[in-house]
Amino acid sequence: MFHICARKKQWHGLFLAMPASSQDVRAKTTPVASTDSAEYFHDGFRGLIENSLQGILIHRDWQPIFANDALARIFGYPEANAILELDNVRELYAEHERDRLKMFNKTRLAGGEVPEIYEFEALRADGTSIWIQTTVRVVNWNGERATQHWFIDVTERKRAEQRLARLASYDVLTGLANRAMFQSELRQSIAQVGRTGGIGALILLDLDNFKDVNDSHGHPAGDTLLKRVAQRLVSRIRETDFVARLGGDELAIVANNLKSANDAAAIAEMVKDALANSIELDGTDTFTKASFGITMFLEDSSDPDVLLKNADIALYHAKNAGTGRFAFYNADLNAQAIRQKDLETAFRMAVTDDIGLHLKYQPKVDIVQGEVVGVEALLRWSHETYGEISPVEFIPIAETSGLIVEIGDWVLRKSCEQTLKWQTLGLPPVPIAVNLSAVQFKRTDLVEAVGKLIGEFQIEPSWLELEITESMIMDNVEETVAALHGLHDIGVSLAIDDFGTGHSSLPHLKRFPMDKLKIDRSFVNDFVDDADDAAIAQIIIKLA
Repeated sequence: MFHICARKKQWHGLFLAMPASSQDVRAKTTPVASTDSAEYFHDGFRGLIENSLQGILIHRDWQPIFANDALARIFGYPEANAILELDNVRELYAEHERDRLKMFNKTRLAGGEVPEIYEFEALRADGTSIWIQTTVRVVNWNGERATQHWFIDVTERKRAEQRLARLASYDVLTGLANRAMFQSELRQSIAQVGRTGGIGALILLDLDNFKDVNDSHGHPAGDTLLKRVAQRLVSRIRETDFVARLGGDELAIVANNLKSANDAAAIAEMVKDALANSIELDGTDTFTKASFGITMFLEDSSDPDVLLKNADIALYHAKNAGTGRFAFYNADLNAQAIRQKDLETAFRMAVTDDIGLHLKYQPKVDIVQGEVVGVEALLRWSHETYGEISPVEFIPIAETSGLIVEIGDWVLRKSCEQTLKWQTLGLPPVPIAVNLSAVQFKRTDLVEAVGKLIGEFQIEPSWLELEITESMIMDNVEETVAALHGLHDIGVSLAIDDFGTGHSSLPHLKRFPMDKLKIDRSFVNDFVDDADDAAIAQIIIKLA
């Protein structure tokens, strides 16, 4: 059935202009045109209207006077007559679009230049939102000016564009802004602070135990942790602040309208509080902390790149100070960062090229017999510029750079090599104690790797003593028991280092095949003068 609806069915003197293509977007006003009314009724035009996939609407002062069935289908009305019953065709448009359209119409009627083709958000009869592309012309309707629209539903294309735009600006995992959007927001915030004379802060933070979560629970659990942390951040910061994920577990907060640096510290403390409660991962309550690096703008800099560098320097300093800390950027930290960067580069070269690294062997003496009963291998590093670098400084470098396993393997190999040299020289066997890092101890191939070294150098397994801190063995008791028994089975001697600081329980200790307990110095430094320390030391010795 063919339906063309027009208010009062007045067709005389109508000219319908064909729409331009969607690419033909021109900012000009089309003059009023007229033609002989007979043209309207010819078969070609009738077929065009009947089969058109485009909605056609004509209105005068927003009062509908013509609509076709395609328009009704697009907007979800049962028939074109339902649209003609509208008091104002602006009811088809989303509320936030109506002022713009009113302005367009006034400009057009006044002979001004407006776009012939534009897109807007519209409302279907059921209230749902769609996107429409419309081509607009001024036409002659019964000798009077009217406005003609050709409508195309572009909802799917628009939504696809919106999805792409969101992907370009937001992090898929957490829903936070991504690095690109963060950089834009930071530039705007700096400009705003410059105009108002206020104070702003850039706060970088990352999770202190994120790698451990990934290693222990898997990457899906790590993703869950990041999403939960992001939710807590958004729920606790001020509405005026901006949060982004820069990558991995590194997040950023841009804070404006601050009164002083104390306000930035308060934001960091607020986030710490938000992370204080446990997060359930795989049915297990997991606790996480964050470290923060803070730089102020415009005080420290007005350059976004410099501010990001400053905050990163402060973050590095905070993490070195311990977990759950924050630090403000200053010039001294910058100097330390330069040194740290130089040392990181140099340390990587030292490990790769075996330059400047060496072992010192600290003797273990039986004070009763006065004999050396063993040695402990201590890693040392000599730098051509900075001289002797303390392990307190280069071990964290090894951990953060991912070289801790490689350097641990180097120490094990050198220790086995030294044992063989002493054996070749005919010296009595002296066990060499080697400290294992937490990362090394968690290796699934640790027992196999140690066994290969012993076989390669043909040394007695008991001449190699592996030291594990008490906190390491209590991290995951079941996995620890398996690893320790594996090492014990190949004949390696085992020792617990820093005993007394890791909160071990006696039932657990009974399960560990340990050969030695090294009492932490905090219990023996003053045991001659402190009766409590002496009593604790005696109890530990008896237990051993």
